[in-house]
Amino acid sequence: MAKAKTEKQAQEERELLAAKEAFFRWVDSPTFEKLEVVEDGDGRLLFPGVIYIRRAKGKLEERKIRIRVLREIPEKSKARVEARAWATELGLDMGKDGLDLDKLEGFETMCQIARCIRAWESPHEQLERPKDLVLHYDDSSLMAVWDQHSQYEAELNPRPPVVDDETVCRIAMAMRKTGSMRPLAGIDGRGQHSCVLRLGILFGTSLIQSSSDVGPETSTAE
Repeated sequence: MAKAKTEKQAQEERELLAAKEAFFRWVDSPTFEKLEVVEDGDGRLLFPGVIYIRRAKGKLEERKIRIRVLREIPEKSKARVEARAWATELGLDMGKDGLDLDKLEGFETMCQIARCIRAWESPHEQLERPKDLVLHYDDSSLMAVWDQHSQYEAELNPRPPVVDDETVCRIAMAMRKTGSMRPLAGIDGRGQHSCVLRLGILFGTSLIQSSSDVGPETSTAE
């Protein structure tokens, strides 16, 4: 009798499945040209996005923005420093109250969201400071932007958890559809080697099976 999965094993399986599904979405996604991606003055890619402002009577007004995918250094590191300064300014003691340390994550997220939201028009400066952002936009609107950021982050850093036959077949179909090698860009060097090798094996097996199905020509006696 098989042992029941532990919660940790179940969580790992869910994370692997989520990563795999995210990679498949990337494989099937449009090219950067179709997404209207532009570059800022630093050569960083800026993706199109929207943020909603709630007006009187509950009406939502859409505002076009650019979204910069944050890097660990410098943006995310700076956001952590900025979040601590902001929390301290509001009277939260980061050194004594463990509960406040939990709250710090919310400050960090808002600081990161502020850094990723850029103006639509060139030169695409940061739209607002975190303090102003939370005053002008609902939390739901800001978190919707963060979801867009996560999707674009996956666009720039797609990595399938495993290169199994299902992944290889999806990549092969995407390459056939686009007529390019772009789908392979989502796999690291060693994974690309394994993927191409597996493609060759599957293609060769398919040819052998097709040949066997046809069978040798037979002649009939006259």
